[in-house]
Amino acid sequence: MNLLLGVLAVVPLFLIWYALSNGPLAALGWTRPEPTENDGMLIWWLLAAVTFGGFASIWGMVNVWARRRVAVPGSRYWPACVAASLVPFCLILLR
Repeated sequence: MNLLLGVLAVVPLFLIWYALSNGPLAALGWTRPEPTENDGMLIWWLLAAVTFGGFASIWGMVNVWARRRVAVPGSRYWPACVAASLVPFCLILLR
């Protein structure tokens, strides 16, 4: 289930990465900003926050519902859910 949610997470995670790599990480010199990005970063931060907030609320509700039905301690359940949700993004990022 979290792998499928991870496929949906690609969009908000990409938006967050785009906003970070063109904003604060570029200011620190850790990444190169997009040369054609001259409209400002406010719209990207707003778009990333809204999409990530919507995804996080759906992900949280689904996993709270699923957590009640499994006999796994929470200290192992939540890190496994986060790791499984990040797998599709990492596969695309490394490709």
